[in-house]
This record gives sequence, C-alpha cells and structure tokens, in this order.
Amino acid sequence: MLCLMIAAFGGCSDAKNDRTDIPATSPSAEAAAGNEVPSPASSDAACPEAGVSSHQYVLRQDGAYGYEPALSEDDIRAGKAVKALVMMRYVGFRDGTHALLIVDEDDPGVVGRVTCAVPCEFAKFQTVVDGKVTSTETLRMTPGSLVGSMFEDAIAGRLVPYRKTAGSRQRGKVAKSDDVDTRDE
Repeated sequence: MLCLMIAAFGGCSDAKNDRTDIPATSPSAEAAAGNEVPSPASSDAACPEAGVSSHQYVLRQDGAYGYEPALSEDDIRAGKAVKALVMMRYVGFRDGTHALLIVDEDDPGVVGRVTCAVPCEFAKFQTVVDGKVTSTETLRMTPGSLVGSMFEDAIAGRLVPYRKTAGSRQRGKVAKSDDVDTRDE
C-alpha cells in the first residue's frame, strides 16, 4: 500500500490529457450498482462558483472519492488497459491544513493520511496501521499528480468532509482524523 500511495504523488492523473487510451466504465452499470457517476461534461454541483473547472475524481461512493491513476509505460507493455481506482476520504480543513485519507478497501487497518498546508507545496504523508503512525514522509506536491488532483479538489471546495456525510459515523474508526495517532515515532 505504501508504494501505491507514494506513486500517487508522482503519477499523472489529468483526465483531459492522460486517460484517452483508457476505456471508460459503463455509466449505466455504475448507476445500476448504486454508485454516483459524475458526468465529465457537467460541472460538479458542489462547486459554488460559476466558471470553476469540474472535479478531478471519477467516482463518488459512500463518502469516498475515486481517482483514476494513469498507466505507466510498464503497465502498457504488460498489456494493462486500466488500473484500480485510488479511493480517498476527505477529512476536512482545519488550521490552514487540508487532510485526506487514502484507504485500502482490502485492509481497512492500513490508511495513508496525507496533509497539505495551503498553498500546498509540500504534503506530509503518514502510513497508519491500526491507528498508529508507522512512517512519515514529506514530499513536494507535483502538479497533475494523483494526490495533487485530490488536493486541488479539496482546495477548490469540491469535496465534502467524510465525517459530515450521511451515515458516516458508523463506517469505521478511520473516518475521523481525531482517531489517528499523528505523533511521529
């Protein structure tokens, strides 16, 4: 999981430029599964200002946002057509800092907590295992990276904090930032 999250800092995710070779999931199949599938042609209803570009996420489901990583050259050589979405929960904005959790749906005990103080030039990445920080790194934010897109959406007000969504209090202890021990070890 750590490798996936670190790669997210450098991997490009610009939907307009880098995903033209990736087949899209059928919107009707997603809708039938109960998932909200945002239309790439329409702007996000959560954007309060007219003229603001649309969000970078490709799926919003159960309070989490899915971002699509671009294929690497190795992926293309290996014949991969798509990668799994990187799912994120936006924790919110407090004391000048945006916070998000990158979740591993296969292992809910492992979370990547990423914080970025405005103007978001550097992000602090913490690997959290069973509520304890196991590693901390500070990395420069790369424009157009997967995590850069997440923070772009957060800064622009396109995301709703996870703890404020309907029914989120019952979803697990990683939903609130206060449940994560953020002391460096």
